Amino acid sequence: MGYHRLWSHRTYQASWLWRLFWVLGGAASLQGSVRWWCRLHRLHHSFSDSDIDPYGPNKGFWYSHMLWIFHKLDRKEALSKINMSDIEADPIARWQSNNYRWLSLFLAFVMPMLIFEDKIQAYFYGGCLARVLVWHSTWFVNSLAHWLGDDEYSNETSAKDHLLTAILTMGEGNHGFHHAFPGSYKNGVKWYSYDPTKWLIELGSFFGLCYELNHPAENEIQKARYQVGERKLYTLKNSIAWPNSPERYMNWKEIKEAVDAGRKLLVIGNSVVDIDIGNFHTGHPGGQVILSMVGKDPETVKKVMQNRHRHTKAARNQMENLTIAYYQE
Repeated sequence: MGYHRLWSHRTYQASWLWRLFWVLGGAASLQGSVRWWCRLHRLHHSFSDSDIDPYGPNKGFWYSHMLWIFHKLDRKEALSKINMSDIEADPIARWQSNNYRWLSLFLAFVMPMLIFEDKIQAYFYGGCLARVLVWHSTWFVNSLAHWLGDDEYSNETSAKDHLLTAILTMGEGNHGFHHAFPGSYKNGVKWYSYDPTKWLIELGSFFGLCYELNHPAENEIQKARYQVGERKLYTLKNSIAWPNSPERYMNWKEIKEAVDAGRKLLVIGNSVVDIDIGNFHTGHPGGQVILSMVGKDPETVKKVMQNRHRHTKAARNQMENLTIAYYQE
């Protein structure tokens, strides 16, 4: 709501009251300062799945989930290129970042003990356990959201969409769409997609707390879906063994001579088919009918085929595998 969609990606604008609430929430959940969090997250989007990516999904599930925290890699040069002028220009984000240490400790641990009577339980459950649960929910965006699900909107990174991840992360599991359109205030693009963060932003907009909500045009969303689907189909196409087009032509005289010599040929459309290849006719339900048409003139074959069965595309594909020549009158 705050660190991610408001400050990191500027997907909407918000009033000072809304911004104050979420900088306090970010500090209370020990997420790091707005400045620190947004710089790393922008770096993640700029160099996803690379060695510069601070969460490194390409380095394995557990590394991207939490082990990245313990690996202080030298990213000063890359981080220096991340534009943070908008964060620095926001007085509330700047105030929280400058006072994060005492603010986070107070809100995360002291505040629960001030609210609840049992100080020990308030510290361990309201302080420690709650923070650990929130941490893991956040980390699932770095790990599970890059490991589980579909890539319907973008397959340029490992980011994916999955309902389970969305449930665990308050809607951030629609991560493939988010990486395709990081400027959208929605992660769950469909109206029924589980994305409570999106719904709260819309509720805030209704009360005037949020405004200028950004979302791509439907045409651009469908364009992205088409391009991903096209690439998948192209990959599938290249994995298929397609039959080579015949390089020869046969007239009726040549076909009759081949049939008289014992070959089981028949003319279907403009194709000369050898039904003896792979013993095709023996496994075909109409094998005897096919055999009876061997050597018959093309018009007779055509009439019999039309009156008996309408073949599927898959059946016609099989016929292409049996085609040895084109028929030439």
